[in-house]
Amino acid sequence: MARYVRSKDGKRAAPLLWLSATLLLGLIFVGGQYAGWLQLRAQGLYLATNPNSSFFYVLTAMHALHVLGGLIGLARVIYKTP
Repeated sequence: MARYVRSKDGKRAAPLLWLSATLLLGLIFVGGQYAGWLQLRAQGLYLATNPNSSFFYVLTAMHALHVLGGLIGLARVIYKTP
């Protein structure tokens, strides 16, 4: 990325490729987390089933929100890249 910033010709293909790949992988991660929640629900483990499942759901939901916030910021960077 530093080479891109110092570049006079302003080639943006390589940085956008890596930023887009990061965005895609983050979305895949959040989708996988959601699929995991669906599997737990199918096995009868809900938020209120027991304290362990409650902790797991809350912890992973907060992490997913954190990741989604970062992905929104990353999307903004991709959009604003000259």
